[in-house]
Amino acid sequence: AIGSFFSRLDDLITLHQRKLELLQNIKKSLLDKMFV
Repeated sequence: AIGSFFSRLDDLITLHQRKLELLQNIKKSLLDKMFV
C-alpha cells in the first residue's frame, strides 16, 4: 500500500513540475513580448 502511494506521489510531482515549467515558459515569453 505504501509503495503504491509513493509511486502515485512521484507521478503527481512530475505532473506539477511539467505544469510549472509550462507556466514559467509562458510567463517568460509574455515578458519578452512586453519589453520588445
